[in-house]
Amino acid sequence: MKTLFISPIDVIFFRDGRSFSAGVDHEAQTLFPPIPSPFYGAIRSAILSQKNAQFSKNGFSVSDDVARQEIGSASSLGTLQVGMFALARKQSGSVEPLLPVPADVLKQKKGGNKQSLISPMPLPSNIKANFPMSSLHFLWSVHSEKEFYESINGFLSLSDFHQYLEGTLPSGNQIIELKDIYAKEPRIGIRINRAKKTTGEGQLFSVEFIRLKEEVGFLLSLKNARSLSDSGFLRLGGEGKAASYKTVTLPSLDYSKIQEKVEKEKKFKLVLTTPAVFQKGWIPDDIDDKTGEGKLFGCKVKLIGASIGRFITAGGWDIAKNCPKSAYRAVPAGSVYFFEILEGEIKDLFSHFGKSILADDWAKQGFGLSYIGAIS
Repeated sequence: MKTLFISPIDVIFFRDGRSFSAGVDHEAQTLFPPIPSPFYGAIRSAILSQKNAQFSKNGFSVSDDVARQEIGSASSLGTLQVGMFALARKQSGSVEPLLPVPADVLKQKKGGNKQSLISPMPLPSNIKANFPMSSLHFLWSVHSEKEFYESINGFLSLSDFHQYLEGTLPSGNQIIELKDIYAKEPRIGIRINRAKKTTGEGQLFSVEFIRLKEEVGFLLSLKNARSLSDSGFLRLGGEGKAASYKTVTLPSLDYSKIQEKVEKEKKFKLVLTTPAVFQKGWIPDDIDDKTGEGKLFGCKVKLIGASIGRFITAGGWDIAKNCPKSAYRAVPAGSVYFFEILEGEIKDLFSHFGKSILADDWAKQGFGLSYIGAIS
C-alpha cells in the first residue's frame, strides 16, 4: 500500500453533477469534499506521464508491464485501487486524516454546543410509520421537548473518529468546521468563440473555486501503485490545476474494542467515508428492499435503520475519450447504516474494516469506503 499526501498548489475546482453551459447556466458550483474518482484518474494520468504514454491509443502504448497492468486501458481499469481517501492536514510533522462527521451525530440548533447521538429504537405499538421496509426502526435520542437538533457539516480527526466508532459521542470542540478547511474564491469568465476569436454576447459565467487552508490537503492510499514515483506532480480537478504529492505514513486504527462491543450486542453501524453508488438507490446492493435482510461481508444481517444525507451526483470527464462520464446518484459520505447480525462470524465482518462495501470499478476508484462502529 502506498499512501500519498496531495497538496494543491493553486485553487481547485471539482464540479458538481449539475449541467453547466455558458449562456444557459451562469454558475458552476464545486462539490466539496470531492468524490475520489478525479484523484484516481489523476494518479493514472501521472503514471502514464511518467511512462511516456500516448493518450490517443487504447492501450496507451506503455512498454512497462507492471504499469500497463496497473492503469489498464482507455476502456477498462487496471489493478490500481484506492484503499483510503480523505481530507488531511499536516500537524507536528505528521499527516492526519480528516473524516466527515457521521450523519447520526447531531448538534443543538440554538443556544449551545450540545451534541446528540441518534440510534434505532422500535416504535411503540400505538405508533405507525410508512417505512419502506418492515425491518426499519425509528432513529431517536432522548432529549427535552424544548431542544432542537440538526445535522453537522464538518470533519473529525482520525483519533476522534475512532472514539466515535467505539461509541463515544464527539464534543463540539472536536469537530473541525468547513471554515477551517477551505475558503471559496468565485471567478468570473466569458465564453470565447475560438474560431472567430471573439467573446459571445450574454456568455458570462462564474466558477466556484476552492482554496484550501495552509497545511490542508488530501490523503490517498493506493494498492498496486508500484510504478508510481514516491513524489511528483498531478493535474487535479477542473482546468487541471497543479498539485504536488509525496509518500507519507498513515496510522492504522485498532478495532479490537469495537469488535468486542459488536460481538456483545450483535449489532453494528456501517459508516461511509466516501460516497457509494448502489443499484437500488440508498439501499446497499445485497440487502433485500422488502425484508431488509441480506449478506454483508460474509455475515447475514438485517438493516434496522439508516441516517443518510441528500444524494450527490458522481460523474466527471473522461480524458482519454474526451467526453463526459455517465452520471450516477450516490449516497453521500458520512451516511450511516445500522444492522443487526443474524448469522456469521464477527471476525469476517471486521476483515473488511475500512474497505469498500462496493465491488468492481466503483471499489477500485475509492467509492463506498466504510468503517464498522458500535451502536451505543
